[in-house]
Amino acid sequence: MSGKTWEERNTVTSKDQVSQYVTFEGVRDGSPKIMFVGNSITRHAPKPDIGWYGDWGMAASAKENDYVHQVIKGVRETKPDAEFCIVQAAVWERSYKNCDYEAYFKEATVFKPDIIICSISGNIPKAEFEIDAFKVNIDKLFKYLSGGRADVQIVLSSAFFGDPEKCKAIWEYTQEYGAKHVEISDIVKNKDNLAIGQFEHEGVQIHPGDKGMKELAKRYLEAIKEYLK
Repeated sequence: MSGKTWEERNTVTSKDQVSQYVTFEGVRDGSPKIMFVGNSITRHAPKPDIGWYGDWGMAASAKENDYVHQVIKGVRETKPDAEFCIVQAAVWERSYKNCDYEAYFKEATVFKPDIIICSISGNIPKAEFEIDAFKVNIDKLFKYLSGGRADVQIVLSSAFFGDPEKCKAIWEYTQEYGAKHVEISDIVKNKDNLAIGQFEHEGVQIHPGDKGMKELAKRYLEAIKEYLK
């Protein structure tokens, strides 16, 4: 374990994290429409062989404690009629240069979000990561998920585990494409924010626990408050 990066210690496989890639919550045809795009931190179905039994953001203690549902709660305080879409896109990370969007995310295109909150990159193998390819293809992903909407507000966070090249690509994308950048790579540096000691599997342990999830939600809510007026 010594000498490994946080990303290398994340041994939760990116495969088969969910069987349903797109889910919806909130008021049907509500407003505003907020879409979450992410990986296991956003949502991971039960996987008993690694000691994970939830169907929400790994490794929150309960659904209401993951960052997605804390953001949902915060939004509903002022926008009770909001509608939400959760896109689990670990499959995109594994094939970001040639992902079959129609096969996995077609259901999301009818949503037409006002805001997309995205935290993604951690499962792209380091050897396969290319900054320019990432920027081009994440923009394709956003355009696809927006369902043709041109005025969607993109909120994109830095790499959770702090990989410098991924953080650089994400920052450059936000500057070049006019997206909102949210810094979250410092969260992992405080072990109290992680679920260490709460699960047997190390890969699960280094996901954000309740404290880390609360901090993520706080930063995303701050980032979107100007769009909720």
